Amino acid sequence: MEIAFKIRHDLISTFDYIRLTMSLFPADKGGGIFNPTVSEAIEATGVFINSSNEKQLISGGPAILNALDPIYQSLLNTFPPKKDLGIISKSFHELLEQDKSFLSYGIPFSWLDEHIDTSKVLNPETPYHARIGTGYHAGKFSLEEMYLMDDGFYFLVLAENSTKLLIDLIPENRRRGKDGYPDPDFYNEALYIKLNACSYARNSIVNLFSFVECLVNSIGYDYFLRNKSTLTDKEQELLQGKRNGSFISLEFKLEKFHQIIRPDKKQVFSVTDTKQIKEPFLTFLDECKHQRDAAMHYSPNKKDIWLKPTDWTEKAKKYSVTTLEVARQFWEACYPDLDFPFYLRHLDYQACYDGAVKRYNDSEQTKKNNSR
Repeated sequence: MEIAFKIRHDLISTFDYIRLTMSLFPADKGGGIFNPTVSEAIEATGVFINSSNEKQLISGGPAILNALDPIYQSLLNTFPPKKDLGIISKSFHELLEQDKSFLSYGIPFSWLDEHIDTSKVLNPETPYHARIGTGYHAGKFSLEEMYLMDDGFYFLVLAENSTKLLIDLIPENRRRGKDGYPDPDFYNEALYIKLNACSYARNSIVNLFSFVECLVNSIGYDYFLRNKSTLTDKEQELLQGKRNGSFISLEFKLEKFHQIIRPDKKQVFSVTDTKQIKEPFLTFLDECKHQRDAAMHYSPNKKDIWLKPTDWTEKAKKYSVTTLEVARQFWEACYPDLDFPFYLRHLDYQACYDGAVKRYNDSEQTKKNNSR
């Protein structure tokens, strides 16, 4: 029985290690669990483990372990284990009990970094709470601030395109007008372009402001996860967005997080003291925040949401510059010796804008290729 137990233990540990690490290989690089040879080996091993009795384990187990050994050895070089395979296997099963759809939604980077060395495949500077893609999504990872930033710039491009189209329609509007009044049919056609420009610009502002909020929370939480053992209870609570059990404001986070995170604990800027606040935080909190608030939950005593499309687009453009500069200055305040985050296009404005233009052009080309 002890022999059968050990063989089963070794099979499960090896099987889980191979299944886990192979799921991190992109299929287009010849690896991954969708590689036919690998997937067949994994499936066959799983069936054998689950259906074999003690006698079958003793007679057939060693041969299966021997057959799996070349795959196992190659993976050890790419993903050196940080813990015993049995411990990794047990922890992996506990993870699957919490989230059985790991092939769809990925695995937290913090869990991976705790169990295996992924530095040959993943950037060690990836935030600890990022979900690392597996299976079809291998080679990618997910962070909310990435999507919010890209969406903000994408909506900006859409707003600019709609505004340009609206301006290009002015000569036709004048040509078709009568007695100084626009043609009703043409006016109604142009109205939707006008509404689109305003909608896109508002969404750009909302997404970019949310991007900064998300980035601040993300930086704080990543530092909390990586440094629990050296942080005070108060610092741990603050980095999770609370003080004495109550949620704290974005302004307070901007000011306090970087003092906890940076090595010298120095306060680089102030945003809670109106006499000390400087750009770009002044525009961000005085204009952009109020415009976001008006768009999200409007009331008569807030900023107008009834603006001309050109005005909305100009505001979206202005605030895109402001929000990205806020993000850059906050990152520098936290990490004065590090490069800007690779996963956010290094917070380079032109890279963000060009990425949005490419997204728009590629989407239009896809629609064109698939139109009937």
